[in-house]
Amino acid sequence: MFLMEVEKLIKDLEKVDLIDEEEPFFMLDNDIKRDNLELYFITDARLNFYELWAIFREIPNINNDKIKYSWTFTDKENEFVFVLCDWKNENKLLQTRNWRILSNTLNDTIVSKFLKTLCSALECYNKYYKRKIESRDFNSDNQEINRCLQDIKRSLIKNREILKNL
Repeated sequence: MFLMEVEKLIKDLEKVDLIDEEEPFFMLDNDIKRDNLELYFITDARLNFYELWAIFREIPNINNDKIKYSWTFTDKENEFVFVLCDWKNENKLLQTRNWRILSNTLNDTIVSKFLKTLCSALECYNKYYKRKIESRDFNSDNQEINRCLQDIKRSLIKNREILKNL
């Protein structure tokens, strides 16, 4: 019984891309144009760079406005947009800790599903990756977790110069 639960958790690790199996699900899509969207404040979040990189593994949009860094998400119908962004930030990306979540909807059900999806990804990070990544070990005895850690490490190395300059 316990082994089956562990195997299920390992399979769930492959879905850390903020995809919620329930309707609607959300995808990272930094190509969405937000210029004409009316975005509402949802909540503040305190997240470090490693948490964000382990979950998204994508360089954020870079802006020259009140929002300096942002990741944009949409549901599968491209109806609802969520933005994880800094606000009036003077820090570089690696030092940024304070984030805001904005959305084009205030629908409690949709907002709740997005926040639940994000929280699930953060729980996964805390349970399987945090200690290994933040200690710069990037190794695990569990093959699936180790594979994911190595993917995260490769993505950090590949983007190292860009990340240092943001």
